[in-house]
Amino acid sequence: MALRVGILGAGYIGGVHARNLRLDDRVHLVGIADIRPEPAQRLAAEIGTRPLPDLAALLQEGAQAVYVTTPNAHHVDPVITALGHGVHVFSEKPMATTLEGARQIAAAAARSKARYQLGFNRRWAPAYAYVRELIALGVNYSPHPGSAPRRSPAGSSTSPRSTSWTCAGSSWATSTR
Repeated sequence: MALRVGILGAGYIGGVHARNLRLDDRVHLVGIADIRPEPAQRLAAEIGTRPLPDLAALLQEGAQAVYVTTPNAHHVDPVITALGHGVHVFSEKPMATTLEGARQIAAAAARSKARYQLGFNRRWAPAYAYVRELIALGVNYSPHPGSAPRRSPAGSSTSPRSTSWTCAGSSWATSTR
């Protein structure tokens, strides 16, 4: 019997998860929910499921697990609600945009019999892997303000920016271009 999964958030990353999940025979997508009807309709039509207006509708459809792919500031409430209904949650990063929100999710996960998983896909990005390597080598570093380039769906850099690090008095710049 396939796990009944709902997607909350019909943006780019919601589409990535929905397209991957539809290929898994162990998963039945019960719907794509978004407060914006058009993106939910488009993605649901592509995937072969129903567009829905919100988390409550996904729960009514019998979702046993929910992917929370909403904008960052809107992770806390749906995660807590789903966990409160005993529904498993995979949430995109960040866990929350405030420490209080993260604490609320942690408490809800501790109370729930459902599982909570937070996506950590950036750990494999070259800039982060580089810092991990430095830490393993015991290099003393402090990050400068900056950001690593993000990747577009095709894998090309969408930004020419790089991350700079100060290591033992010398400046090193990393780039994933």
